[in-house]
Amino acid sequence: MVEKISMIAHVAITVSSAENAKEFFVDVMKCKYLYGYGLDSTASLSLFGIADPTHAYIYLSKEDWIEVFVLKGYRKTVKNFEHICFRVDDVPGVVARGQKLGYEFIRHRSSNKTVLFVKDKDGNLYELKKSAPETESNNP
Repeated sequence: MVEKISMIAHVAITVSSAENAKEFFVDVMKCKYLYGYGLDSTASLSLFGIADPTHAYIYLSKEDWIEVFVLKGYRKTVKNFEHICFRVDDVPGVVARGQKLGYEFIRHRSSNKTVLFVKDKDGNLYELKKSAPETESNNP
């Protein structure tokens, strides 16, 4: 029998400050802050190859946990395809809150659809999709 992944337990990202994380995840995305914890330099080096102590903060969307690590001076500089896609109930609300706080939104229109991304203040990308009705598949 082949084992399958039953679910993704959480995603983790890096930001430059706890303030940036709170503003984006609580004020813009309306996630709930659950708790924070410290990671000493030994654990940080052993697990991630980063020799600095850090703090991590856990946010909750409707069901998903987002673990946010703070790395002072962090700014995503490598261009790649990494992003997190969120299904949200109120895309216009996210856009309005984000624009008010100075977040960059990126839209790409093709002949049959529009794709929308928001970039946080540390350069991380998040795709925004309208929440699917209960009867519709939640495929990417």
